[in-house]
Amino acid sequence: MKILFKAALIFLLITSLAHARVKFIPLKNMPAMADFVIVGTVFESTSRWDSRGVMIYTDYTIQVEENILGDSPPVVVMSFAGGTVGEQTIIVTDTPVLEKGKRYILFSYEQGKYSVPVVGHEQGVFRVVYDSVSRMDFVVDYNWYQLEITDEKEIIRGPLTEQDSDGALTVRKVETPKKRIVSPRPVIRDNSGQEIPQDSSVFAKPKPRVRGIPITKSEFVDFIRMRIHDTEPTR
Repeated sequence: MKILFKAALIFLLITSLAHARVKFIPLKNMPAMADFVIVGTVFESTSRWDSRGVMIYTDYTIQVEENILGDSPPVVVMSFAGGTVGEQTIIVTDTPVLEKGKRYILFSYEQGKYSVPVVGHEQGVFRVVYDSVSRMDFVVDYNWYQLEITDEKEIIRGPLTEQDSDGALTVRKVETPKKRIVSPRPVIRDNSGQEIPQDSSVFAKPKPRVRGIPITKSEFVDFIRMRIHDTEPTR
């Protein structure tokens, strides 16, 4: 009976977490929402059951390279809901999984405040990637979309990228969909056969997507520091 009760609790917890919708957070709002922001490298990760034996947490030990916001110690441990213990695994939707040996910029909450201690779950995790060609550190989001800076000094998400076997950061090749045959603008007539004027904006071509240039780690750090007090936190 105890085993069944524990299994039911785990099922209910996973279900509620997996179906929770993570609110989209504009990048410019993240600095004001975080308790601290760090650049660091993950050098250890271990998973464990919580004290009630209901939820698995993964503890990441991170060597802090730079404090962007706050004054974190040289080594911090951040606990994320989800992980694997033995043959049992709990996956929490939109919860990032950090990789050992990788560098990140983390928009973080104080330990114990939330089960996922970064702003907006995956949204608050950015990868610092060294490009072997330019010999510079660039920033991509958790899902490897490159961050770009526009002429207006806004940060936007650019193309999907990957790091090749030589360590170069490149745009990931995706299959281009075949061009669809576009029919001419339809002509709509009234009962008498007269053409009804149409709103030309409905048939206008979409505006081209705003593009920027890849942003370096130092530029992104400067952007964060400028934005720390810009927006009132909304958690």
